[in-house]
Amino acid sequence: MKENDHTLSCPLIILGLIKHSLTLAIVLSSMILFFSHKLFAQSSQLTSAEITFLKNDVAKANVADLEKRNPAKEEASKGDVVNREEAVLTGTKSKAELFFNDGTVTRLGSHAAFTFKPQSREITMQRGSALFNIPKGRGTTTIRAAGVTAAITGTTVVVQIDPSGNVAIFIYEGTCTIGSVKLNQGEVFIVGSDGAGGKVEEFDVERGLSTIGLIREFIGSSYQDRILREIKVALNTNNPNINPENRNVIEDIISPQQPIVAEGPPQNNTPPPPPPAIEVPDTITPDIDINGR
Repeated sequence: MKENDHTLSCPLIILGLIKHSLTLAIVLSSMILFFSHKLFAQSSQLTSAEITFLKNDVAKANVADLEKRNPAKEEASKGDVVNREEAVLTGTKSKAELFFNDGTVTRLGSHAAFTFKPQSREITMQRGSALFNIPKGRGTTTIRAAGVTAAITGTTVVVQIDPSGNVAIFIYEGTCTIGSVKLNQGEVFIVGSDGAGGKVEEFDVERGLSTIGLIREFIGSSYQDRILREIKVALNTNNPNINPENRNVIEDIISPQQPIVAEGPPQNNTPPPPPPAIEVPDTITPDIDINGR
């Protein structure tokens, strides 16, 4: 009889061990998920960036010195890490690409001045042109460009500030909110140098992929395929018609003598369309190329 009791107790012991193991596994899984979420929350904040691509005159400077007429600059090199106290500056016919800790890719064109606010998702463009490719699921990123504040989420946008201070923000993929205006793929928000008001227009995304310097002149970048793929996937799934509520948001306040260049020089001799179209010849002053070439 005692032998039978011992025989029956073995399965009970095994069941108890299995139950204990399952409980331990559930607890460990919960802890892993909890700490993974915490780590993701931390990584979603911008803390540093690595320079992954550069050409010609690219430098780093102390953010506190940017207001000086001739701030002290240090030549940048591929692989350099940009921290919260540093700005990235580009010269004539120069460009740079930065890869942030959260996966955000930032590309700078000629004569750009770029900074970011640490432990946040706030980026500032003081001049020049830039492309921002932000992974989805990272929260809202705030981009400040010459008085214009744009909120973007999982988006690819191009920001251009011309020599007169006029600003254009092109949505290549995803969405962007500027004030009460929401923009979708294929829309551009234009605002004058005084920062008053703005206007929404359409632009040709596919043409931009083949003509804009911030995309076509970064061949060899590790993130070129990713950026092109995300834009093309969005093109195949969206019908980028301008939002009806965005039409005639406010009168166009950019003068024809100071145009924002959307797509670079025309590829043929066809004259540009009349105002208020965005695609115009490159009439920016020669020493500043807003397409990042």
